[in-house]
Amino acid sequence: MTATALGTRVASAVWPSAALLVVSAAAILAVGARSLGAEHYSTDPIGVLAAAGAAALVILAVPRMPSRAVPVTIALAVLLGVHAVAGPLAVVLAASGVRASALETWWSALWLPIFSLGQLAAVIALLRPPRWLGATLIVVAAAAFAVSASSAPAGSFDRVATTTGDGSASLALEVSVDVWMLSLLVLPAVTVARILRADDDARRPLLAVALVSVLPLLGIAGCLALAIARDPGRVDPSVGSVAFLVLLGATSAGVVLSAPLAAPTASGGTAGSAP
Repeated sequence: MTATALGTRVASAVWPSAALLVVSAAAILAVGARSLGAEHYSTDPIGVLAAAGAAALVILAVPRMPSRAVPVTIALAVLLGVHAVAGPLAVVLAASGVRASALETWWSALWLPIFSLGQLAAVIALLRPPRWLGATLIVVAAAAFAVSASSAPAGSFDRVATTTGDGSASLALEVSVDVWMLSLLVLPAVTVARILRADDDARRPLLAVALVSVLPLLGIAGCLALAIARDPGRVDPSVGSVAFLVLLGATSAGVVLSAPLAAPTASGGTAGSAP
């Protein structure tokens, strides 16, 4: 067996192994937390399945992504894997009397860069947006994550906790999250601008790109709908929090998995050209 063939076989085994590792670690930690009597929505079986399953699906999708989208897809896979494992780990530590405040607050804010990287990975796979645009969106997501993590209250992992806070938010948190949400409109807007400038033959493939780019926005809309329904009591807080994990996982995995499917369509038009 040549060195190239051996390297190919090893590389092909890395991604399934990583996916299995994430799912196993999340499941073991969730079972451990439940056995310790600690209940948290991050250890709910449905929430664990959604978080770990999304991480595994994105990890397995890395080899099928175009080379230019692989770095961002790997970063997304890492964040999803950390998100799937860190929540149950924080619950286990809290139930064992070990306070891991940094882990708790980082976990509670990871959804911000996860949504951004999912959208960016899919659009880069289908288009070639300017590098400065992708870098700007990553910086905005990182800033929103940093502010949100620093504003999140610690100490909620040793009880039956939900995504509901105390209703207060600092001005910096509100501004950073608002700017982050606006940043998610940039890539769909760029795609729509191309559609308006393109001829009839090129518009159809660009529509596939536009549909993929709005998936994170639909996921966020679902999260906001859950928050609105939870306040009047239409949705139980614990159920709504688990549903948030399901929406986050489904959106992140869906946007990445749909990119290779839309790639043949997008490559048939002008999607690959720079603006």
